[in-house]
Amino acid sequence: MNKIAIFEDTNILKMRIVNILMDHGYSEIDYIKSTLINMKTSRYVIEDVRLLIIDLDNYSSDPIAYIAGFRAVEEQYHIPIIALSKSSDISDLKKALVAGCTDFILKPFTDDTLLMKAQRSLGALPEGGSSLDQYRSSSDVLSEDEGLLVWIKDYEIGVEEIDQEHKEIIQEFEKLYQLMKEGLGHEYYNELIDYLTNYVNWHFDHEEELQKSISYPHQEEHHRIHEELKSSILTIAKEHKDKVITNADLIKINIFLKNWLIHHILMEDRKIAEYIKNEK
Repeated sequence: MNKIAIFEDTNILKMRIVNILMDHGYSEIDYIKSTLINMKTSRYVIEDVRLLIIDLDNYSSDPIAYIAGFRAVEEQYHIPIIALSKSSDISDLKKALVAGCTDFILKPFTDDTLLMKAQRSLGALPEGGSSLDQYRSSSDVLSEDEGLLVWIKDYEIGVEEIDQEHKEIIQEFEKLYQLMKEGLGHEYYNELIDYLTNYVNWHFDHEEELQKSISYPHQEEHHRIHEELKSSILTIAKEHKDKVITNADLIKINIFLKNWLIHHILMEDRKIAEYIKNEK
């Protein structure tokens, strides 16, 4: 049974999540309202739920405190938690990670992103990864609260070559963001896709060479994540070859890049940094 619990008080977002999951065969879904959060609810989750999806922007309660309390119960220590948030502030995301969330998704997100994260958390990601859906809200524009991603110490893994390569990709994101704000993102789009197509090959090769050199124990999982990202970039490149670039395309690549950078560097690559630190 792949029962999923959703901690979300906003009906529109809750129903969108439910529709995405049910459209792909996940029919066992339950809801946790913030007004009902207590240890009794927590115990209920232990018995039946294999995945918790929780909205960090749920201001009627303290979701971080709930995640920490959830994790404090031994029986549910290994249940995956996917956090949703509109904030790309590293300090906010680190609080969620420290409290015990295992993955996160930045808003706005594509249907495919939510599905892929749920499948991965449940151990049911189809072989070959997943390609990106069409972004549903084509009339949306880049909002100020999405913010820039700038290099900070939290991104460092302590290997100069890898850190420098991470800085480079964040700079490309900043360039895209600024050009989008100036209305020039369409002209830069194809150049960015060409850059990303090359970047994922040589950068991921460097990361995997590093992992082999230090006998990193999670090489296979990390390689699979790299392959998923490569597949997504190739899909985007094929979909937009010789195509007029729209605002929706720009928003879509912006969201994809932000999720990739924050999730992959802050979560996956930081695991390498922790391993290196502990082995010294």
